[in-house]
Amino acid sequence: MAVEQTKNDLGLRLIRSVFYNEPHKVYSADHLSPSSIHWARVVGHVCDMGWGGADPYRIAKLVQAGSQPRGASVIDRRLKGALAWQAEDKTYSMTGKSEGRVMWSPPAPTRQASASSSYESRFDYVFSPPAPLSRPS
Repeated sequence: MAVEQTKNDLGLRLIRSVFYNEPHKVYSADHLSPSSIHWARVVGHVCDMGWGGADPYRIAKLVQAGSQPRGASVIDRRLKGALAWQAEDKTYSMTGKSEGRVMWSPPAPTRQASASSSYESRFDYVFSPPAPLSRPS
């Protein structure tokens, strides 16, 4: 437990240090990897340092499921510079520009699940939407 707390404290100090000492890197990261830098804004509590809060749309892109996972096509490899191994990488098309970057999959069935139960009834809890957040009054 103490090791995890030390790692968390170190990560927080690193995030806050970059936002405080190297703002040019934050501006670059906002263009190159916007979802990641907005996640750092949430985790690093940088609002109290004068930086704005995170954009919820960019945070949502981190966990949004990709709709059509596929590897690099021949056109991607010849014209766009994709490497040969990226043809087998099913996350290649998930850039986050038009769809999510995550491949969600249901957990493996448990031994308690009966053979007669349907797939949907065993896994519907995985795909249920989260409860709405309530604002503090």
